[in-house]
Amino acid sequence: MALIAGVLVLTVGTAAAGAGFPQASFVGTLPRQSPRFLNGPWRLSFFQGGRYTTEHPLNEFVARGRIVVSGRTVAFGRETGSVACKTVGRYHWTYKGGLLRFSAISDACGGREIVLTAKPFKLVAG
Repeated sequence: MALIAGVLVLTVGTAAAGAGFPQASFVGTLPRQSPRFLNGPWRLSFFQGGRYTTEHPLNEFVARGRIVVSGRTVAFGRETGSVACKTVGRYHWTYKGGLLRFSAISDACGGREIVLTAKPFKLVAG
């Protein structure tokens, strides 16, 4: 499970996140993934100061960490929680029309990569 942790719930602050990265909460639902634990809704929440949280199922915090944003690249790391990843993962990100999308640059944490890249995350609060 350590490979799954840091993927879904994210919190980002303006300074750490960089201009344009949203401080908000997003939900994405994953179907037909392996391991089955990955299936269902995930909430990513981004806060000031580059903090983020991941919930799965909703309202159950499974990872907390920090992000650093540089342009259209975001790095997820310093995670704690039941599914926290021990390594830093780097992704390209886009945000348009209330949808937040990630594409992997490099990440040794397979679970995080599956969660972040399988589907876009829809804005739910922010």
